[in-house]
Amino acid sequence: MPPGSDPPVSAVPPWAVPLCKVKGDRPFTSAMVQDVRFLRVPELLYLPLLGVLSVIAWLAIFSFIQDGLKQVQAAQIQRESEVAAAMPVGV
Repeated sequence: MPPGSDPPVSAVPPWAVPLCKVKGDRPFTSAMVQDVRFLRVPELLYLPLLGVLSVIAWLAIFSFIQDGLKQVQAAQIQRESEVAAAMPVGV
């Protein structure tokens, strides 16, 4: 699920509902994921796209954090130089 999705909805993977429809009350077998009813689910086609979008979103978030930290560091350096310039010489 993409970042910002509703947590209860994102807790259920997109393949869980169709798998439950295919499985019914039978025990799970690996052949069930090859069932045509399971493979036709459009949500399965979006999984790679959602993964890519999630990675892009996290990279953007980390980039914003890094930019903010650089701004804070620059402000700290500037403040230190202003404080050092305001101090009288020889103190």
